[in-house]
Amino acid sequence: MPISATLSISSGVTGTLLSVEFQQLGRVEIKLSQKPRKHCIYGHRFPSYKCFWQVPRSRKLKNFKPRELPLHFAYGKDAEDRSLSNLSEDTDEMFDELFKKYGKVVFRGNDQKLPSAEVDDDVESLSYPLLVKAAKGHLVSRPPAWMMRQAGRYMAVYRKLAEKHPSFRERSEMTDLIVQISLQPWEAFRPDGVIVFSDILTPLPAFGVPFDIDEMKGPVIQSPICLEEDLKALHPLDLEKLQFVGESLKILRKEVGDYAAVLGFVGAPWTIATYIIEGSTTRTYTTIKSMCHTAPHILRALLSHLTKAISEYIIFQVESGAHCIQIFDS
Repeated sequence: MPISATLSISSGVTGTLLSVEFQQLGRVEIKLSQKPRKHCIYGHRFPSYKCFWQVPRSRKLKNFKPRELPLHFAYGKDAEDRSLSNLSEDTDEMFDELFKKYGKVVFRGNDQKLPSAEVDDDVESLSYPLLVKAAKGHLVSRPPAWMMRQAGRYMAVYRKLAEKHPSFRERSEMTDLIVQISLQPWEAFRPDGVIVFSDILTPLPAFGVPFDIDEMKGPVIQSPICLEEDLKALHPLDLEKLQFVGESLKILRKEVGDYAAVLGFVGAPWTIATYIIEGSTTRTYTTIKSMCHTAPHILRALLSHLTKAISEYIIFQVESGAHCIQIFDS
């Protein structure tokens, strides 16, 4: 679908409005021009004052013919009066602000949003943390770097806190401790992402699966689901039991501002199911593999319930302040 964009270019004497139909051109960048001069876009020459369109060549343009790109100019009063009907009144002001501050706006050829929506997105994206920009597919100056997992045994400050609070459930379910631990890598290394201190099993009690964590053995499910009647213990996700996660994300968002992305995370349905069916950590997955053949209807029902609960948990984390969600799967 062609993308239509309007650009206002100011010179010392008159205003110029350039309206261009982009047809699958890939990325289009606006760059500042130091001196007024003429630039050529695939055979078309036009004067630039403060900036010009640069259309990089790409495989998508293999069969592109120069005269298929119509360029239309308007000067002076005409430039002020002409505009596209689907652009908001403040579009030109947004563009001008972007040019002055950053010198470029990026459009993508396969994006079917209205031009006004594109401008809104670009204005908003300028404040995104680096990791979020990369996740959205925007141009970034370097790859983002962050700790994929939370502050763990590698930090002495964490080990010291763990000695004072030996229960992992306490450390991962008390808001003040969650925030304190989550910020430890941020305060030490300033990574591009700050992941909330939690566990993939944290939401289990909120939909009917209680568990404990043995400091030596790891997670332990007291009542594994093996039979069809065991499914009756499951119920819809109760977000009231997860408010400590939401509060922690809100605080972390305020603490790091726009300097880093706040990351939430969940376990994928299959991964969570392995714990619920096996009853603990496993390397062989014997019980759940057997269930695939002997009782697939039970496994299917459990996975369906987990998918819904985890989806709601993801939405809850995003609404609480998480920029991105990491999904861990076995």
